[in-house]
Amino acid sequence: MTNLLFASTDPAELEFLRRCMPGNHFRWNLYIPENPGEASPLVTSGTIHVAVTDMAYNKGALLEELSLWNYPTVILAEKTDLEKLSNTPLGITTDILFRGGESREYLQALPFLVRKVLNAQESLERHNSALRNTERRFYDLVQALPDIVYSLDNQGRITFINNSITVTGWKPEELLGKHFSVLLDPAEVQRVSRDHVLPALAGTTTGAEAAPKLFDERRTGDRRTQNLEIRLPHRNGVTKEPLYGTVTAYGEINAAGFLSPEELPHHPGTVGIIRDVTHRVETDQLLRQGLEEKEALLSEIHHRVKNNLQVISSLLNLQAGAISSPQALCRFTDVQNQIQSMSLIHEYLYQSDHFDQIDISIYARRLADHLLSTYCTGETHPRILLELDSLTISLTQAVPAALLLNEVISNCLRWSCSDRNQGTITVRVELKKHQRIALTLTTRDITIPRGKTIAARDDLGRDLVNGLIEQLGGELPREKGAPEVFEMVFPRRHETAHPGSED
Repeated sequence: MTNLLFASTDPAELEFLRRCMPGNHFRWNLYIPENPGEASPLVTSGTIHVAVTDMAYNKGALLEELSLWNYPTVILAEKTDLEKLSNTPLGITTDILFRGGESREYLQALPFLVRKVLNAQESLERHNSALRNTERRFYDLVQALPDIVYSLDNQGRITFINNSITVTGWKPEELLGKHFSVLLDPAEVQRVSRDHVLPALAGTTTGAEAAPKLFDERRTGDRRTQNLEIRLPHRNGVTKEPLYGTVTAYGEINAAGFLSPEELPHHPGTVGIIRDVTHRVETDQLLRQGLEEKEALLSEIHHRVKNNLQVISSLLNLQAGAISSPQALCRFTDVQNQIQSMSLIHEYLYQSDHFDQIDISIYARRLADHLLSTYCTGETHPRILLELDSLTISLTQAVPAALLLNEVISNCLRWSCSDRNQGTITVRVELKKHQRIALTLTTRDITIPRGKTIAARDDLGRDLVNGLIEQLGGELPREKGAPEVFEMVFPRRHETAHPGSED
């Protein structure tokens, strides 16, 4: 049966209940306090299931206590109590029965109102039980996650953190109420804390790309912080490798229930997830270290190859002093320039950040300067006009392209400088459609001997040029009806392509 507390300031209402109790509708265990002091223990002890009282009993103190304990309550009210009722917080487990009539017949409706508030209480308890079960399931799920899950209040204090934080030597209960900075390396705090980052950006429009990433983020949706990498040292500086984590943090109105509903819109907190990426960070560090070592090794190799080629060129230069035949000396010079053209490639790679490609425009300028100083030692010499697109070619194509440029420019310079001619040599390199490179060389006011061309000074030179063109996968030169023009096109290949194969 239902235990009902009846505390009314109207004795006639109690008499009416006692007369009607034997009836069908009033089946309760009735508790009637003799004074207000007896009512409170009945409420706090949980003895009663429902209370019936009025606004005047104990000056409303009992009603306030019932409201505090969320007891199912029926209020017996006068029509003059409307103003008081409007200022009284009434929950779904509270109903009102307005008094009226000397016979107290209005109390006939009391059983229905009692059942109504008890049903409301039962429904509320089922709802609360479901919420508690759901909360428990989510709590167990969060605790089972290997990621660190945390929530902060609007001051950056930790209001929740799951058990995964134990990998850093902390226990969750030790961190509650502490500022999140205790978890981070001191050098990290200024980089990820709102208090340090935002003042420096005041008045600055960053845009989405440059927006700061914050541990105590308050923005939501797409503007939240994602993939912020931080370093979590072990507690108290214990000798142990630190944990590296990526933080996905976003502003949340309800920071683990820490703030009251009235404050929430104005005092948002933060919830976030830290994923352990220590293995990835350490692997990246090893890869970066290995890459730096290989880059240093490749740089040293190119430097040594360049030096060795320079030594060979110097040895040839010494031998050239003992050669009296002009033709033999010319051949020696050709070989020296071919060696120098390759040496310039290794010098370029040694000075570059990329060891698998060269910028042909930069290389061609260096080669032209070298050849001009080799063949034209006097004050009168031709002008070399370079019209070069800035484009890179793979190391596989760099050597044959360098030798080809060396051969055709050397031919022009040899004829021009021997006659002390002030003509113009134009070298044009441009990128055409379908990733094809066009190399064009023309001369103006330079006399080319009869039977000679820019591409070939003799049969040996012609064979060399044709072999280099074939190695590049290019088309044989077309001489446009005059020996003063050399033109060829070859495909731009990736480093992995094999010589002679098309893209």
